[in-house]
Amino acid sequence: MSGPNHIVGGTVFTGLFGSLMFGINILASPVTIGIAIVASLLPDIDHTRSTVGKIVYPLAKWINRKYGHRTITHGMPCFAVLTLLSGAIERTFFGHLEWTAIFALGYFSHLVLDMFTLQGVPLMYPFSRSPWVMIGNPDKRIRTGDYRKEAVAFSIFILMGMFLQPLFSKGFWTVWNQKLATLQHVHGEFLNSHDLLKVTYTITEGTNKRHGSGILIESKTNEAWLIDSTGQWVFLKEPTCTRAFPEHTGQPLNIQSANLINLTTDSLNAVLFGKKLLSIEVQANTNFQVTESGNYPKTGNAYTGDHLSTPPSFAAINQSPRLDTFINDRSYMAEIAEIQSEIQRIRADASQAQSAQRSHEALISNLRSQYAATDDITERQRLHDEIETALSSWKEPQVDESRTEALKGRIAKIRAEAGLKESAKETEVQVKNRTAISQVVELRLTGIITFLGEEKPVPSRAPMPQDTILPKTYRVIGVKDGDSIEAFDPDSSRGTKTRFVIRLAHVDCPEKRQPFGQKAKQFTSDFCFGKQITIQQTDTDRYRRKVCLVYVDGRELNLALVESGFAWHYKKYSKDPKYDTAEKAARTAHAGLWADALPIPPWEWRKIKK
Repeated sequence: MSGPNHIVGGTVFTGLFGSLMFGINILASPVTIGIAIVASLLPDIDHTRSTVGKIVYPLAKWINRKYGHRTITHGMPCFAVLTLLSGAIERTFFGHLEWTAIFALGYFSHLVLDMFTLQGVPLMYPFSRSPWVMIGNPDKRIRTGDYRKEAVAFSIFILMGMFLQPLFSKGFWTVWNQKLATLQHVHGEFLNSHDLLKVTYTITEGTNKRHGSGILIESKTNEAWLIDSTGQWVFLKEPTCTRAFPEHTGQPLNIQSANLINLTTDSLNAVLFGKKLLSIEVQANTNFQVTESGNYPKTGNAYTGDHLSTPPSFAAINQSPRLDTFINDRSYMAEIAEIQSEIQRIRADASQAQSAQRSHEALISNLRSQYAATDDITERQRLHDEIETALSSWKEPQVDESRTEALKGRIAKIRAEAGLKESAKETEVQVKNRTAISQVVELRLTGIITFLGEEKPVPSRAPMPQDTILPKTYRVIGVKDGDSIEAFDPDSSRGTKTRFVIRLAHVDCPEKRQPFGQKAKQFTSDFCFGKQITIQQTDTDRYRRKVCLVYVDGRELNLALVESGFAWHYKKYSKDPKYDTAEKAARTAHAGLWADALPIPPWEWRKIKK
């Protein structure tokens, strides 16, 4: 066939099968169109009068003289070698195989079209020179130089290119899925799509039909979950969904996951704020309250939900303990009051006796004064008799002070015993209250969420492996140094690297040739090598390493390195106070590298080595 037929026919062939087999749109860029055209002409490099032969005339002349036309460059061995070489170069320098697929289809299209000619093509050359043809009857095949048949073929290729152009741009299976427009075909398009799909749907409920559209987030064979323009979830399910038409948006399907580790309710609510949740699973060490939008609060120690337009709100339940109040026991005061009354009676009796004695003494003194003042013998005798009678009849009152002191001692004893009882009771109440307070558990929540991430532009060519890795379980297959490990994804699939390097976040370990460098590496190896890890990526550094928090059985490797004295808190890239606190504690304990009087930070060591 002529060069124009190869160009147009090869482009149509490459566009059709590239769309069908690889989902490649060769019209996406001039590069892909150019590769298809060059590849469709390349087998004729063995002919000096061909288009490509004229461009590289010396090479074409050498091949033609050594092998002849339609020999080595038209054989499958040459095709296989060139395809493998192209794939190795593209994978090494560009990281994908899209251009190699276009090259292979374009090159193979030339061989297929030449099999419609009278001469055919020796596909197994140099192992066999027998020609391969597509039509057994020679009269039906195209003879080189038969301009009428070539013009007919050219016209057919032109018409095919015009009618198949939408198929090239959208892809064969996309067109197929859009034509049938069922949830099953939406699911097929979802599985093979690298970008977000906009689904226009029709829901039939009885005689009513409802139309709408939304971004497809999750799909199953007969079910689909969309987010509409108001940010609400829409659930489609057969048979009520009678039509679902998928369209590509050019935006990535950015589904992210995050681990929730030992969070308070305020921290969890901050993490969930504004997120469109595909799923959420939370467990806690005690009961908590969760409120979904438009629903009553629920109480429990676990919560699961899916396809939530508005995140639920979490709150701690008031767990204030019942504390006893210490009340002084004043019952002993009644006994003290009775004793004090008795003391007062004793003192009153003593006072009355002393008053009577003073009166009696005054009486005798008066009688003696009268006796001394009179000279009358009879009167003096009477006064003498009264004085004698008064003296003989009076008994001096006796005041027993020991009784009063004994009663006072009893009061002191009662007060002392009551004080001891009150102190013991107060101590008992305090111990009981402290126990009640210590039994109050601070609410902490742990779990995992899956949510819709921010939209970012997607490249026109096949996507490169993403920089962000999912926070799921991986296996450590290598330890490069204290703060760098290599992990393996056992569930690797399209768009995910099988192996990748992790740089530990927040910390910087001694270099391998630096003091304690090997010990830091050994600590990390003992901690995680060969084990299952979960990770939380925080960044990607300039060396394309994933900067992550690494957990083994819930224990954080990053923090453990600092606590054990085998890493610095890397304050240039981290402001987290817990690592600073851990470093200060390790310094105080002279743990690990802090046993040295003047340890050199690794960033200073690297400067010295440079």
